[in-house]
Amino acid sequence: MKRLHFHSMIIALTLAFSVNTFAQDTILPVLKSPDQAVAPVTKFLKSVGWSYNPNSLPKAELASGVHGGPYTYQVRIGDILTEIDGITGRIRYAGRPSKRKDDDTVLIDSYTASAQSKKYLGAAGISLANAKLCSSRAISYSDESGYTKWELTYFRIYNGFLFDKDFIRVNLDICDGSLLSFGCNFDSPLPKMINAKVTQTQAVSYGKKYMHRLGLDLGGLVEANLRIVQPDYSWEYWDISATPPEPTESRLAWVLQFDSPGNGIILWVDAENGDVLGGAMALGVSLGKIFRPALSEITRAELQCAGCKGTREIIEQIPLKQFIDTCRRLKTIKSDTDVYPITMTLFSENSTYVFGFSAIDHRLKLLHKQFGDRSVQCNMAWETNKEFEDLISAYVEK
Repeated sequence: MKRLHFHSMIIALTLAFSVNTFAQDTILPVLKSPDQAVAPVTKFLKSVGWSYNPNSLPKAELASGVHGGPYTYQVRIGDILTEIDGITGRIRYAGRPSKRKDDDTVLIDSYTASAQSKKYLGAAGISLANAKLCSSRAISYSDESGYTKWELTYFRIYNGFLFDKDFIRVNLDICDGSLLSFGCNFDSPLPKMINAKVTQTQAVSYGKKYMHRLGLDLGGLVEANLRIVQPDYSWEYWDISATPPEPTESRLAWVLQFDSPGNGIILWVDAENGDVLGGAMALGVSLGKIFRPALSEITRAELQCAGCKGTREIIEQIPLKQFIDTCRRLKTIKSDTDVYPITMTLFSENSTYVFGFSAIDHRLKLLHKQFGDRSVQCNMAWETNKEFEDLISAYVEK
């Protein structure tokens, strides 16, 4: 987990907060407007002992970005920032600037930190009945605050399994245990079933086979845990440089972490059926010569020309290896072409890719990708060269 302070906690929780809108459209909010959020916030500040200039007028507004749903409010009083869930009335985030201390001696212990965090979260309206304390320690930050804080992390738990992204982070002063900041996301939907049929060994096998199709080396297994995740099928979107939509469900999955050379890859493998549900890749990964989309397992290709007679299957005429290798040498560009007289459909075991090709404009564009019951519109384009155009033109009926 990233180390958090006042300015970074909201950023770190942004992805998790993006799923907090589940079922909110059908629930009547406790707080119907930003102005109604001021009273519970000021009550919370008093409960945790945070003082502020009484002449500072509260500024209340809808939370910006994807931190919350239509009833998540942000309240700022002086240099104190809070977010409150209008549906439940619970404080989701609270933070204030921290100042460097001359003495970094840790005077509180784990027991004191736990007791204090429970008291502060209780004041925010947050119950820890379905949470597990997974980390409690003093951490030295190298940020502008520049001193040691006590950090506690609680993960949400259901039927004995931790949620992968639902957690609470609390930062306390190491001397007196006073609250510095906290952020909470416990909003993902509960899974409809908990059924672990797939073993760890099977999950690793499924994951390696899946990633081999994308041309990525997983390396060795570092860690494996059964967790509740929100499937976003991110690797299918990585394949086409697209952003996955917000997830709408939760599933029990094997969360597998690999030490792929120089990268670090996390896979979510469904614990019931072995499907790869998503995951993550370390930032700064070098893709090398990997071509997007991943065409290494294409088994059939069809070409159709506007004005031509029907569709010609080209797998027997054009060697797929030659076709794919030619594609890999194309230069990625931004496409301003909308007319593609020739379409090519490429089939693999799990996916279908539809390309548009214009010999006049020297453009090849990925129009959409189909995987499972999902169809994704794409906007990837390449400048075609003579090698590619000669290869295709030989199979276009005149």
